[in-house]
Amino acid sequence: MIVFNFIKYKKIGLLFIALALFMLSGNAQVRFTLNAPAQVAEGSQFRISFSVNAQGSNIRMPSFSGFSVISGPNQSQSSSTQIINGQTSNSMEISFSYILETGKIGKYTIGQASIQVNGQIYKTTAHNIEVVKGNPKQTQARGNQQQQQQQPQATISANDLFLRAIPSKSAAYQGEEVLILYKLYFTIPIVQYGMSKLPSSTGFWSNELTDKKLAPRQYSESYNGKNYNVADLRKIAVYPQKSGKLTINPLNMDLIAQLRQQRQQRNFWDNFFSDPFSVQNVKKELNSNSVNIQVLPYPEPKPEGFNNAVGNYTVTCNIDKTKAKTNDAISISLTVSGKGNLRLLDPPAFEFPSDFEVYDPKINDKIVTSLSGISGSRTFEYLIIPRNPGKFTIKSIDFVSFNPATKSYNSYKTPTFNLEIEKGNGYSATTASSMSNQKDIKYLGSDIRFIKKDNYNLSDKDSVFYFSLNYFLILLSVFVIFVALIIYFRKQITMRKDLVLMRNKRASKLAHKRLSKAQGFMKSMKKDDFFIEISQVIWGFVADKCNIPLSQLSMETIRIELEKINTDSATINDFELLLNDCEFARFTPGDPIDLMHQFYDRAFNAIITLEKSMKNLIA
Repeated sequence: MIVFNFIKYKKIGLLFIALALFMLSGNAQVRFTLNAPAQVAEGSQFRISFSVNAQGSNIRMPSFSGFSVISGPNQSQSSSTQIINGQTSNSMEISFSYILETGKIGKYTIGQASIQVNGQIYKTTAHNIEVVKGNPKQTQARGNQQQQQQQPQATISANDLFLRAIPSKSAAYQGEEVLILYKLYFTIPIVQYGMSKLPSSTGFWSNELTDKKLAPRQYSESYNGKNYNVADLRKIAVYPQKSGKLTINPLNMDLIAQLRQQRQQRNFWDNFFSDPFSVQNVKKELNSNSVNIQVLPYPEPKPEGFNNAVGNYTVTCNIDKTKAKTNDAISISLTVSGKGNLRLLDPPAFEFPSDFEVYDPKINDKIVTSLSGISGSRTFEYLIIPRNPGKFTIKSIDFVSFNPATKSYNSYKTPTFNLEIEKGNGYSATTASSMSNQKDIKYLGSDIRFIKKDNYNLSDKDSVFYFSLNYFLILLSVFVIFVALIIYFRKQITMRKDLVLMRNKRASKLAHKRLSKAQGFMKSMKKDDFFIEISQVIWGFVADKCNIPLSQLSMETIRIELEKINTDSATINDFELLLNDCEFARFTPGDPIDLMHQFYDRAFNAIITLEKSMKNLIA
């Protein structure tokens, strides 16, 4: 009876301890730490990492005097969700790692790094590293090995737990949609998991298809003659932007699995009262396989007007009116509907009369994202304003797309729009009226004229205005104004034809418009839409500034183009870091309000910084 009461109280005590630890873990503080060795060998390479468990900004790294930086900063992020007794807890960690190479023998100090989280500055402690000749001391490592020998660690077989990346096709045309599904196969219980590093996809435009609000779909599947539990963790759609053999790197994830292990019984009473098996949590790092896609080039010959639009599309083009008055707004809309790379479509180039004021097209997307891919429509709305009366024609253009399913090009010809523009209210122009028949001019009541009694300023009959000084001054003024107007209108026409210049000039305007749209998503708490819009703001701004077609956008091309215009490396690195962080932020758990505000400010500041940098270079 005493033995059973002891066991009962022991279990109650352990329960209270577990509850206390759980409550403490819920109030975890922000931690910013440095992980680095204390001793390294001369001429060797080693890794250090700075880790923080919260989203931050304004990070400042120390100098690495005495060492050579081989690689870095390399950012990685991991997040995990744990459910215990119906209670959900989230955790995350962001790491910035460097690969350093040692120099001369001696003692060196890694200074403090700092980061701002929720308005507060956090710093790491300074760390001393000793560079010695030969191999560094292994005393601490040996002690850890002895402890591990006393408490043997269970291992997980590669056949019991693995991660697969499965593409929908291994060969595709440039711009064709390829779906990639990441599946987790397991035969043992999984306590928690988190994606530590998303795969890089150079040469691809990617889009997330998985709804983060829903739990992964789980089912049973037989693979290589063995039954597994399977979870569909992630599904993405990728669009290759160049031909050749392209590779998507593996997806990295960390998880904790539970293994049942037989206890080592020390006496008869342990064998009688205790469970002969214990449950041990084992941490495991998994890497999926890389995915190779053989990308085929577009079939030759490519028709005129083809602008890398790939998919199965239908096109409609409408105008709201063909008769209007000067200064009235006219709207032309072109809608592309179907399944394909809709977000990569560029606005078609209409040829508008020079008498029309043309605004940048407004883009309206109605995109449907599902596990089967991306479909919907993209509408380009052109607002034009006629400034002079007359009859004008907006010529037809060809919208050409490539359909991978049929391996053929499809062409849609827009209608030709004939416009009749009349004089409207407020129209002013200096015109000379000419009559084809002078008989139309008549004097009424010319036979009787009234006597003029008012005083008039009369001039000498011998003074002639023609060929006088005032005459020539007025004539010269009219000529100068006429030449100035011709130069102005020719400059406007040239600028409208120079698509590169127009695209560069509108970059900031379009970026601020899209930032306003992202701000709307932020206010309505649409996290995924917000980060997609922020990512497209950055991509689109750099593409317009550097005249990079959307079909050729990648981290590599951005860096090359910015380096061509002598942009400093710090600005380029900030842009790359911001784009990478946007991808990770969509998977980051926790309160999204502060996170979205941080990314909005970072995107705004990045655009301003690059704009100033390019203006200074031009100046």
